[in-house]
Amino acid sequence: MATALSTFREPIRSILQDSDPDIHIYADAALDAAMRAVVNLGKVTDYTVGDGGITPTLTAATDPTAWAQLVWHTAKMFASGITSSSFTQRSFSERIGEPRELVGMILDEVYRLEDGEMSA
Repeated sequence: MATALSTFREPIRSILQDSDPDIHIYADAALDAAMRAVVNLGKVTDYTVGDGGITPTLTAATDPTAWAQLVWHTAKMFASGITSSSFTQRSFSERIGEPRELVGMILDEVYRLEDGEMSA
């Protein structure tokens, strides 16, 4: 039995702060392609990906390490595109979001997973 790629979109979007249900920053197809790449590049061992999803069944309960590796490595693939937004209006300007913190968190989690430690 395969696990559909759509199962992993919500946690990935949550990490990438793309949780608005009406407007998504990252298209479903882009997330699915990144997940396929993560599996095909061997970042998640003992699993394969095809049209039906990931086989064998992958859930947080059956293999929490592989599940976390898939989610965090996929988020890492989008890390270079994470930017802060800013606006200026005459004498007032504001910068929203600090991408360095988010990217640092993603890289830290991937490091912990690859180093054999699950984060607390």
